[in-house]
Parts: sequence; structure tokens; C-alpha cells
Amino acid sequence: MNKQEYSERSRKEKLPYRCPIIGTCERYALTIYYLSEIDLYGKGKTMVEKLRSYGYLSDKYEKEKIHQVGEPLEFGKSDNLCMFSNACPEVSLFDNGTIFGFIPEKAIVGGTWDNLWEENKFGDDNKFNIYNVGHYCECPEFGQYHYENKIVRAKRKTSRRRAPISTKLRFEIFQRDNFTCQYCKRNKDEDGVKLEIDHIVPVEMGGKDEISNLTTSCRECNNGKSNKVI
Repeated sequence: MNKQEYSERSRKEKLPYRCPIIGTCERYALTIYYLSEIDLYGKGKTMVEKLRSYGYLSDKYEKEKIHQVGEPLEFGKSDNLCMFSNACPEVSLFDNGTIFGFIPEKAIVGGTWDNLWEENKFGDDNKFNIYNVGHYCECPEFGQYHYENKIVRAKRKTSRRRAPISTKLRFEIFQRDNFTCQYCKRNKDEDGVKLEIDHIVPVEMGGKDEISNLTTSCRECNNGKSNKVI
């Protein structure tokens, strides 16, 4: 799976192009660490300190760390052999310049490199045998993160439900604005438009149900304006 195919998979799943948890995910951190030679530098520093110094981990990694919840990363290496499985596919695809040069620039989850194999045994990938490729949407850590955030968003949405604007206040706003849309100036009686109450500063941005923040809008203008401030 190359970058174009990876991007298409993200688009198909209606997800961000890259995994949103890479800076706090333990699987991503371990994959970068073991598939590179970062461990040889920064004597006396921990894995997290080394990876953070290269910009791979968030400053809040320890606090927000997402632990491996599926099968753990497996890695083995000798002078002529390297194998790994259950790796983060983002590393070989997007951080290929950091890891071992014999690993192809593809979304690889598992594979083997053997220096004793003849050249071009695996075509363009030379001596590297790709076992499987993947997308971050298949990762158990992302699955857990996505599920937990859906629950949080649902709770926030429920907690933000507000009481509807009273009929009395709605009529006062319509009367103040002469039953006319304050955006397109069409009138209820003359133009037959459906009038609604709009928040000048959207509720999402802290707008209140106060007379000074409420205005008359036709349905078309209100839908077009959405949650923007005009």
C-alpha cells in the first residue's frame, strides 16, 4: 500500500489522512524505535526522551500515552536478518527516511529482510519480503481511541443541549426586526419567507440566548450562515 492508496483508504473511511494518535501511541513509538538506529544515540536517555528529541512524540506522551491493546509489536534483528510483525503502518510509509534503508516505503505491518537472499527476489522490494500491509483504521489502539472519543463527544453534545428560545422572546425579536430577514432583507408578508431566530455569535463560540445576540433570519440565510460570524 503506497501513499496514494493509503490516502484513498483514509478518504473512504472518512478519516484524517494520517493517524491522529501517532504522537501518543505506544505501538508507533516502539515501531520507530526498533526499526531505526535512534537507540544508538543519546547515551543515558530513555526511549521516550530520544524519540521526543527527534520530534516523534508529544510533550504529553507520558500523560496521554495510549498503550498497546492488541498483539504487541514483535521485532528481531541480526547482522543478516531482520523481521518484525504487528508494527504501526505509518512508520514505514511516512518515516521511511529514519528507519532501516532496506524497508520499502509502504504501509508495512510485518515483513522480513534477509541479506543472504539473492538480489531482486521480491521485485522492486529487493531482499525484503512483505508479509502484510495495513491502514491505521485497522489498528486496535486507534479503534479504542475512536470509540472512547465518540462516547465523549456524545456526552458533550448531550450536556450542551439548551432550552429552546421561548415563543415570547421569538416574537419580540421578529417584531423588533419588522418580520424581516436581517441578512437578505426579505419580508415575511411580502416575500413569504420562513423566518427563524439566529445567533449572531454562534452558541459553539460562546454566544448567549440574549436579545442583543439574537436576530431575525430567513431559513435560507440561516442555513447558509451556519455557525459562522458575519
